Amino acid sequence: IIVIGSVRCRWSQFKKDHPDWIFDSALNDAELNRLHGKFLTVWEKIGRQICENFNMKFVLHNTPQKAIVEAFHFILMLDASGSMSGGKWRNLIQAVQEFLDRRRSLETQDRITIIVFSDRVDNTFSNEEIYNVDVNQIPYLGGLTSFKVAFTRVNECIIKFKQQVVDNFAIVFMSDGDDEYPEQELNQLVEAHDTVIQRFWTVALNDGELPSTEILKRINERMNGSFYDVTTSHDLIRVYAEVATDY
Repeated sequence: IIVIGSVRCRWSQFKKDHPDWIFDSALNDAELNRLHGKFLTVWEKIGRQICENFNMKFVLHNTPQKAIVEAFHFILMLDASGSMSGGKWRNLIQAVQEFLDRRRSLETQDRITIIVFSDRVDNTFSNEEIYNVDVNQIPYLGGLTSFKVAFTRVNECIIKFKQQVVDNFAIVFMSDGDDEYPEQELNQLVEAHDTVIQRFWTVALNDGELPSTEILKRINERMNGSFYDVTTSHDLIRVYAEVATDY
């Protein structure tokens, strides 16, 4: 994954976007292996002295370390407006399931709040243990899109659960819609809760029906987040898997 400002893209896509760049090494595999052998020989001769000078442990081959994954209270904001009906909604629910499976496999003590929004809001799951979340119980709402009601509920949830055991929040905001910029709600979110909101991602489903991603990008910039521009709902599964392991 390549991060350019607040936009994330795959390495393969980055190379396609820069056809005039030279990405491939001029060396073949055999030449690269020989070069690696030369580097290792040099390190064997001088590495121990360098490590002693800097009070470091000298090794020839690093031992893989198991990553320690921090637990978060994830707030998943899911657009359930009319434009998300049918296959889009099914793919989004599959993406949420993939996200949960990935986080569960890391054996963290995550908490989950799921906020489903259109022009109204529902959060069937509030501060649940990650193992207790059943995606089949996530309701589809229909209706129009209101970012204001969605972020108002986020504020309410953080206020309610701010002093819990897991009080560092990570927000995943997904929408395929457009609405007025929720300035007041975002200002409140940043000013009151900036110290506990550790991560923020925006997933924009831009499949040709979305007039513009400008408002979604503005929201992401205000929250200092990472932005995913997704062109088909099938890609939501991949994106949510990446977010789950983005640590």
